Amino acid sequence: MDSMHVVANGLSCRPGGGLSYFLGVVPELAKQLVGAERLTVLASPLNAGQMLEAFEPDVVRVVPVRGAGMRLAYEQLLMPMLNRNAVLYCPGNFSPVLYGSKRSVLVLQNSIYFGSASLSRRGRIERRLCHRSFSSAGAVVVISNSLQRRIDGDPSVSERENVKVIPSGFTANPPAAVEPANSPGAKPFFLVLGHDYPHKRLGDIVQAWAASRRAESHELVVAGHVSDERKSALTSDLPPEVRSTIRFLNVVVDQAEVSWLFQNAVCLVSASEAEAHPLTLAEAGAVGCPLILSSIDPHHEVATTNADFFPVGDSGLLTGLINDAGDTKKFWEWPVSWEDHALKLVSFLHQRADFHSS
Repeated sequence: MDSMHVVANGLSCRPGGGLSYFLGVVPELAKQLVGAERLTVLASPLNAGQMLEAFEPDVVRVVPVRGAGMRLAYEQLLMPMLNRNAVLYCPGNFSPVLYGSKRSVLVLQNSIYFGSASLSRRGRIERRLCHRSFSSAGAVVVISNSLQRRIDGDPSVSERENVKVIPSGFTANPPAAVEPANSPGAKPFFLVLGHDYPHKRLGDIVQAWAASRRAESHELVVAGHVSDERKSALTSDLPPEVRSTIRFLNVVVDQAEVSWLFQNAVCLVSASEAEAHPLTLAEAGAVGCPLILSSIDPHHEVATTNADFFPVGDSGLLTGLINDAGDTKKFWEWPVSWEDHALKLVSFLHQRADFHSS
């Protein structure tokens, strides 16, 4: 229907938490809307700056939610009520479970809510809400085949219709590189990109790094949120000469700075035990950054043969791969663009609009 109104919920998006996906696909989605079709982007105070850079100001609605509780209440109650005639496009694993659920297109992006991953109390609550969202949404998009297989293997998830795997896109043309503050400069370094969540297994990488001979001449750069307590726990038992080679950059938001890290790193290293669709691998491959990855299904799906793999938790083999890493760039491309992803997505949105109008 040519009067479709899409409300894209970006309230939970943050660097390392769905923002790259949202800013990749939603601008392309906007290009697919024609005639009287229109888009509204919901932004929070924490990501309003990035949203206003990516979209026209009249498209962005900044919702004054602060904290997970207030955001959840808005998403479950006010968002569907204030947008009664809209299709609710909900990336980020959650969608309304009561009023407005059949107008919702849920996007599943996080593997930790499926399978046997150990979660905190908050994580267990989020997992229940994710499963409720999955069962009640009008349609569901899963961003990778590996995530779909993980969902299929979870006995607590019931089968349903209107579920489609639409592989995630990536940005084929990275921005011009800008060196981040507190970078290692000209000193060679290995890169870890991502927040210090338990399933990322940052401790495995630090342990492997401490045992490698590369610590004598290189740095390990960790770009992502790591609390001061965790930094101390990760490094306090290391010899001072090794501890000094681990550089914590905290969160790197600017994609130009991320591009610099990829272009200058000897390797990108990930020891994760669970992913959905790791966009960073494709971004690294686009600029030739070599990869050392844990051998999990999502890493194989994205990187295919363009990486060296080690079993999850095998820090000894990881040490060997770090020692053996060369300086040769390895360029490759993920074959799905954001435009490809948006073209398939818009048909799902039209289905919900047609259902709601019938």
